[in-house]
Amino acid sequence: MNIDNLPLSARNIRLHIYQPDAAPRCIGDSGPLVEWHLRKTGILPAILKHPGVRLGTSYVHGDWDTDPLQLPRLIQALLSVQNAPHDRLGRLNVARLRTLARLDIPPRWRDDDSDIAGACLGAERQHSCGWFREPDISLEEAQRIQRRALLGQLQLRPGQHLLNIDGGWGRLPVWLAEQTGVQVTAMVATRKQLRFAQQLARRHDMHLQVRFQLGDIRNCTGQFDRILGTSPCAQRQGTALTLLKPVQQLLRSDGFAWLQMIIRRQPGELNNGWLQRQMNPPRPPLLSELAATLEASQLRALHLEDRSTHWLSTLENWALRYQRRRDLISRKFGIVPTRHWEFMLASQAAAMRDSQLGCYDILLGNVHCNWPSRHDPERLPGSRLALELNRALASLARHR
Repeated sequence: MNIDNLPLSARNIRLHIYQPDAAPRCIGDSGPLVEWHLRKTGILPAILKHPGVRLGTSYVHGDWDTDPLQLPRLIQALLSVQNAPHDRLGRLNVARLRTLARLDIPPRWRDDDSDIAGACLGAERQHSCGWFREPDISLEEAQRIQRRALLGQLQLRPGQHLLNIDGGWGRLPVWLAEQTGVQVTAMVATRKQLRFAQQLARRHDMHLQVRFQLGDIRNCTGQFDRILGTSPCAQRQGTALTLLKPVQQLLRSDGFAWLQMIIRRQPGELNNGWLQRQMNPPRPPLLSELAATLEASQLRALHLEDRSTHWLSTLENWALRYQRRRDLISRKFGIVPTRHWEFMLASQAAAMRDSQLGCYDILLGNVHCNWPSRHDPERLPGSRLALELNRALASLARHR
């Protein structure tokens, strides 16, 4: 890639490049100013040769810097969707790509430190996407809106059993049990989360009603009336497609599952190869692929909603709070993990802004599920809704 041929006008930015071995360069003539400070001699040609991978690895290891709040904009400019990402990645040997990506070990600050999680994810330490239905509301309020909406969507009744496959620090499963009287089994990722969530349940006198378990959905047995996955992070328990098999096995015949999934909106690879290697799964499915998998299963698609703008706002809120605690995170985890997650947040936001990735809520019903059970003139009848949804899945995959 030639730095002078970057389509910065399409990105509406001005890029100032500062190198230790060359005079500053200015590219672009309109839009916000982004300053790119290269710390290592000769790093610019190396990045431009394979930007999809080396932009991330070089940032994580401190070879360059920019204003952290401008990081998504810089990623968008340097990894333009017009650069045919699959061709660029094809020129890079697959084994070499894996080696480059393995150098960056994802930090676990969201799951391993309750204080930092509370500071960056919001007071309730939720991994899930907030619903920003009004401008300028706080992350905490957006998360409260989401929790209240879940009550209507899940239609929980006392005596039912809910499986929360991404219980996190425990606030959402405890709150749902308090509000509805259901039994809850919630999966958590780390022993620190397990201890924190169990203490939270005891403080709320819900320890007999909410059971926390270390592991993921693959460690679950039994049958559940509802299955809830409110965070795209839940997909690390398996791909969006393989996640459906245990959901079908664990769900009662009249139950349904509400899952939030990251979906690829365009065919081919992501232009950010570094992000793709860090994601789990590394290749999120297209909506059409998800629809095909559903057709082969006993699950029925009942409802679909695009949450991409809400997920982008959530990522931006996390990134802003992350920057405020960056020194603390660095002292606890080290500078390389700190920069890693910083670049992850920015890369995910850039992919959302470029419409390469989308975040969707999808409601899946088992064979005898009768959701929605209440009459709502704005909703299609259950049978028509499933048909319209399958058409929408294919249409979205074709046109995005």
